[in-house]
Amino acid sequence: MKNCIKRFLLIVSITSFSGLLAQTKSDHAAELLKKDAFKTFDSNEVIGNGQITALRDKGYNLVGTTYFLEELLPGKVRMLKNEEFLEGVELRYNIFFNRLEVNAHDVLFAAINEQISEFIINDGGSNFHFINSTSLVSNSELGYVRPVQKGDKYTLFAKDLKIKKVKESRGAYASTGGTNTLQFVDEIDYYFYDQSGKELIQVKSRKKLLERFPELKSFGAISKNDMKSESFLAELTSFMNKAD
Repeated sequence: MKNCIKRFLLIVSITSFSGLLAQTKSDHAAELLKKDAFKTFDSNEVIGNGQITALRDKGYNLVGTTYFLEELLPGKVRMLKNEEFLEGVELRYNIFFNRLEVNAHDVLFAAINEQISEFIINDGGSNFHFINSTSLVSNSELGYVRPVQKGDKYTLFAKDLKIKKVKESRGAYASTGGTNTLQFVDEIDYYFYDQSGKELIQVKSRKKLLERFPELKSFGAISKNDMKSESFLAELTSFMNKAD
């Protein structure tokens, strides 16, 4: 009886090992995704999510998108516990709900943000790189941020936002909701990341910026509009990294 059990266990072990060898690298990667970092969700949930569905049911017209880029596109993702990126997946970043959607082997997943370190989406011409802000500051609640200008001391990050604006009709059609509109507007906040202090500092005003970084007083004129210019803030970042 004992010999039979041993032979059975041996056969099971060999079969399991053979099955693992038979898996392709991408198949195994997809299994790891399902096991370690993602949960499946109904595709209807992509356009559902409570408040949007409720407004649609009331007759609101949807203008804009909740996504950074509307389509699922080739990309790669890295989990916090891994050093290498996992490739061969398609990604779509839902900014409004702060959720990374992943398509691996025709199975759609929603990422568990706490386990994702960073991801890159390629639209065929550009690579869009996003980093989980908790990788920079452990208690950060910003979600994913996008590096704009890197440096040894300071890095400029962009926080892409989708601002929901609801416009309700006030005329004859108000009762039907036929002219009510739900619009998603793109906005961006900028942050300087102090690498030595592990701190994300939001760029709000010229006065507060000069108080926090007095070395910028020797940079030159800085206007209110400059605080919203990505190219200008990138130039400031380069200056700050060179300053003593």
